[in-house]
Amino acid sequence: MDIWVLPLTGERKPRPYLQTPFSEADAVFAPVAGPTRWVAYTSTESGRPEVYLQQFPASGVKYQLSRTGGVGPAWRPDGRELYYFENGAGYAVPITLGSSVDIGTPQMLGRNPNISAFAPGADGKRFLAALPAGGSSAAEPLTAVLNWSTGMKR
Repeated sequence: MDIWVLPLTGERKPRPYLQTPFSEADAVFAPVAGPTRWVAYTSTESGRPEVYLQQFPASGVKYQLSRTGGVGPAWRPDGRELYYFENGAGYAVPITLGSSVDIGTPQMLGRNPNISAFAPGADGKRFLAALPAGGSSAAEPLTAVLNWSTGMKR
């Protein structure tokens, strides 16, 4: 697996961002725009999934953020922290972005091996998390109603 980008201007042709012998996934751009853009992603280059931070376009300079495995990076909306999962626990890493980067020490936020996806709130203190309903991993059926506005006219 590799990470590709699709330019939204010009020829609009997909091109590789990271194409290595390892698996890369979960790429997310930092929400802070500036002279240097940054991307957090998961890669198996260490032999297990870890979370990395790298400039965009790729310059070869990268930082490993997780310590003992990590997946699912997500930015706090102001770009001051990056969150990820490591061995069933959520972690936060303070980050200051610019033309260079200052990375703090990862801090464990809590442990819940049942979380399958999450999104941080604007303040970094609350999260929206996907958990199995009723303690079960079985998904409830979902009913999608198509063309519902036509039914409302009757």
